[in-house]
Amino acid sequence: MPILFNLFHLGRTNRIVWLFFVINIFFAGFIGWFSRKYELSFYNLVIFPVIFVISVFVKYGRYGYFLAGIYLVLSILIYFLFEKENKW
Repeated sequence: MPILFNLFHLGRTNRIVWLFFVINIFFAGFIGWFSRKYELSFYNLVIFPVIFVISVFVKYGRYGYFLAGIYLVLSILIYFLFEKENKW
């Protein structure tokens, strides 16, 4: 996505808003839904925020921690939202 944004000459602020808030929030929700649908381990929800913190901390600074927390919470909420009903 950053390469695509360079082609359209979007500024740094637009890149941060689109990548960190819009696209990554949808991706975090998708991870939660995907993990529940295919019955993956609950720990798979942690992979995306950890990779995000590692990749963002070097270039953008400390607020990567806060966004990773938001992504993790959103993934967990979506994970439990799509919980299958147990029929006894």
